Amino acid sequence: MEIHLNTNDLPDIIFEYGANYNVAEGQLYNEKHYNFNYNNLKAKFTEIITDHLRITYGNGNFGNRTRLDFDFLGETVEMHFTLKGSSLTTIEGHIKEHRIDGSGHNLFYCKDIQGHLLWESPEMYIFEVNLRPDFFASYLPEDSFFDSFKNAIHNGDTCHLHPDNYPITPHMKSIIQEIIHCKRTGLYKKMFLESKVMELLLLQLEQINSHKSSSTLQLSKLEIEKMKYAQEIIQENLLTPLSLHELSKLLNTNECSLKKSFKAFYGITVFGYIQQLKMKEAKTLICDKKLPVYQVADKIGYKNPQHFTAAFKRHFGYVPSKLIGK
Repeated sequence: MEIHLNTNDLPDIIFEYGANYNVAEGQLYNEKHYNFNYNNLKAKFTEIITDHLRITYGNGNFGNRTRLDFDFLGETVEMHFTLKGSSLTTIEGHIKEHRIDGSGHNLFYCKDIQGHLLWESPEMYIFEVNLRPDFFASYLPEDSFFDSFKNAIHNGDTCHLHPDNYPITPHMKSIIQEIIHCKRTGLYKKMFLESKVMELLLLQLEQINSHKSSSTLQLSKLEIEKMKYAQEIIQENLLTPLSLHELSKLLNTNECSLKKSFKAFYGITVFGYIQQLKMKEAKTLICDKKLPVYQVADKIGYKNPQHFTAAFKRHFGYVPSKLIGK
């Protein structure tokens, strides 16, 4: 797989990466870090390649709307996640103006394509995983909903899984952050990254399958923006959570609509999301900050450490004391 990028006002190739798809003999993985600076375009991203997949993530900063033309040589299935910003992609002869906004994801199949990417936001942050089509096909569910995507791969026809994107769930975000901040090395890093990618793919396929006949993608643009804002408010007030009444007032909606729309968009209840974030924070405080269990319980809002221990065990399947000393 090889990608060439150039700006629309400069026909020469100004940047390229991905030429060496195969991992060298004796290597477990190949990791590269790129810094790109051209006029008002600044980007920094990382590329990690194993036998079956390529992980690419990073951010770009632009002074204004920026268009990049690209040539893609090769064949791939791409798990695409836009974590921040908004982009508009056109693939000549295949896809016309497919927009992905922040917190959106989709699956794409591409083979030897040309097109352009319009970055509409001053800052973008993306996370992508490219899989070999034969490797991906072995995990595609036997469900008629996926037949057209499966046939496109078989026939070599570039396409996206669905014209609408899907919301990045809190669980997906958590896995993406684990991949980005992985400190392991050698074989353990390879095993960790590949296992996390498979977990991320599982969540994508499960969500897509569950949404195929639901009303999730029927939410209005205003409702979607409100749910994204709700997520931001929850994250900012994690240690002193707002009530549903308080949160719904900030969103200019009612409690019933908030609960229904949040569950439809993220696949989890508001309370469930808060608990998920709290348990993740608790695990970080124990593992990274080395705080005792009673202090962690207090920090995340549990007056009784025993109640915290019970909630932690329900979430992770083991008590927090198991993490002490690790």
